[in-house]
Amino acid sequence: METQTLTEEQAKELIKKAYLDSQNLGISVSYDFKTIAHNDYEGEEVIDFTNYGYLELVMLGELLTLFENRGYDIMTSLINQVEQELHEEEEE
Repeated sequence: METQTLTEEQAKELIKKAYLDSQNLGISVSYDFKTIAHNDYEGEEVIDFTNYGYLELVMLGELLTLFENRGYDIMTSLINQVEQELHEEEEE
């Protein structure tokens, strides 16, 4: 997926999909990505790729490409926005 041409809304949808897929499939991609791309996150910075399969590698690759094209500040903002939206959806 070419992430450089994604709008902000499309980028948020990609991050949101990763969060929801990670939750539904019991995988750690969204957590792993957040440890890399979020300015204020202080989680474990070691990713255990032994638990990754094709789906996880593709998902993380798309997110890392998005991160490469947008940088820390924008990705931190997008991650925060997605987390807020997901939190609000849970409360409904």
